[in-house]
Amino acid sequence: MNNTEEIDQLPAVGPLTADVNDELPALGPLTTQHLDAAARVHLEAFPGFFLSSLGARVLREFYRAHVLSPAAHCVVALGGRGDVVGVVAGTSSPDSFYREMIKLNPVRLSVAVGAALLRRPRAVHRILDGLRHGTPVPWPVDGHALLSSICVAPAAQSNGTGRRLMLAWLDQVAESGKANAAYLTTDAVGNDAVMRWYANNGWTKLGNYARHDGRVLACFQRPWKASPEA
Repeated sequence: MNNTEEIDQLPAVGPLTADVNDELPALGPLTTQHLDAAARVHLEAFPGFFLSSLGARVLREFYRAHVLSPAAHCVVALGGRGDVVGVVAGTSSPDSFYREMIKLNPVRLSVAVGAALLRRPRAVHRILDGLRHGTPVPWPVDGHALLSSICVAPAAQSNGTGRRLMLAWLDQVAESGKANAAYLTTDAVGNDAVMRWYANNGWTKLGNYARHDGRVLACFQRPWKASPEA
């Protein structure tokens, strides 16, 4: 189902901010113990986006699927008090991940989506489309891992937490041997700062494309050997 925002557009990565503490947060594996906090950080980082509007339950299942799927890769950033201040998640099997998400927790996911649809019944088509078809892009990305979501607590000073999360995720996927490069999608309109951030951190823009609902997305690609200078 990104960092990144409608159910049929979940990989669109949103704004990147920083940690709430002066010290650099510790990075580690995302676990089921972090799900509530990861959902909270996502809601804070992406206010007003479609996935956020579906509520914390859906977000918990989104991140739970990344924790449980053998094809998923995710990293959490923890502040000095052990609080979650950032999350990055993605999958090396983007074509099948969202179908797998249904199989991993069908009852839990149904309850979460059902509760969301009580609030937003018109969202049913977007949700079903996203779960059935995933996130196709009009460029060859076979063998690529998808960076689904990256978010950092917004009430923060910029200290490079987003970049550290991104590099840790890239290293994790590369070391797994399950992909030979990575790609992501993000909004192409009104999103210049985020696109510059990716361009400055080793990502190459493949181009823009319009989805069936009219939303225009930009697709970025990154090989493992493009690590930016520290």
